[in-house]
Amino acid sequence: MRTIKFITVILFFLVIENHVFSQDSLFQWHGYVQTRLSSDFDKSTDFTIRRAKLWINGSVPDVSWMSYKVQAVYRSSKDAAIMLQDAYADMQIKSIASVRVGRFKPDFLLQPNQPDYEIPDLERADVINNLVFNPKTMARQIGAQITFNKQKYLPRLSLGIFSENHDVPGDAKNQNLLFTAHVQKAFVESKDMLVSTGASIGYRYVEFLSMPSISDPTILFTGNDLHWGLEGQFQLKKYGLQVEYVQAIVDGNKVWGYYIDNDYYFTNKFQAIAGIEKYADLIPETNDNAWLGVGGNYFFTERTKLMAELKSQMAGNRINYQIEIQFQVFFN
Repeated sequence: MRTIKFITVILFFLVIENHVFSQDSLFQWHGYVQTRLSSDFDKSTDFTIRRAKLWINGSVPDVSWMSYKVQAVYRSSKDAAIMLQDAYADMQIKSIASVRVGRFKPDFLLQPNQPDYEIPDLERADVINNLVFNPKTMARQIGAQITFNKQKYLPRLSLGIFSENHDVPGDAKNQNLLFTAHVQKAFVESKDMLVSTGASIGYRYVEFLSMPSISDPTILFTGNDLHWGLEGQFQLKKYGLQVEYVQAIVDGNKVWGYYIDNDYYFTNKFQAIAGIEKYADLIPETNDNAWLGVGGNYFFTERTKLMAELKSQMAGNRINYQIEIQFQVFFN
């Protein structure tokens, strides 16, 4: 039934495209579907709809300095439900800064704010997925953020303030808020080369909060929750390198991890990828050894592509394997 609802939404967008959405500056629609095959060669093999997204965006009528975005997502691995993911307004302050208000991803860490349909890997690193501030709502928070545009000698800077309440935003039982900051500086930026670094930090005070992505879900944390990360990017023509280290200190407990991603375009149609990632949590039963991965992407168009990746991880006297194949179709 939920799948039928999502197909109905797609057909609705297609039917009205030549009417309401023909006003490109006021209404634009976009969407894509990622169908994935996953197998560990041992206990499970499964097909999923990893992501199916539709969104509209555009400028506000008669307000040239204001724009908006509303996005819905369906994921068969997340309770097979359609979820309102983004709903926010952007306000431009001349060429100096922009302000975003609503429900969205805070500008915190590097990889979470890179569109998943553009990153070379099939999935973001475990340390990223687990150490964003609200994994169960796919990193979305409700609040406000100001971003100062990068100038010639100054870095790009974002500052945000958000609701700390996870379960029922708007029904908080405390005065706690989440504060985030992200600074990025490109030392070299041209058509053929990029050298960039950055840092992120986020803080909140939590009270009796379960964090199943880092610890046993029966444990409730009360205390300071500080997350920070360092990032780096290097691109030279067809080669790209991206690294990120992230650490969380929750009520005195440290959780950390990193990833190193490499990619190279052998042709305009084929991109090879290789990388390593590690995530060390507070759950004794989980394997904290690093994953090594290799794979490749074939581009039918700029954003419609076939992706494949094989990863391995040491597990005592054996090796864990994971293969994933994904077909991504971008609608518009």
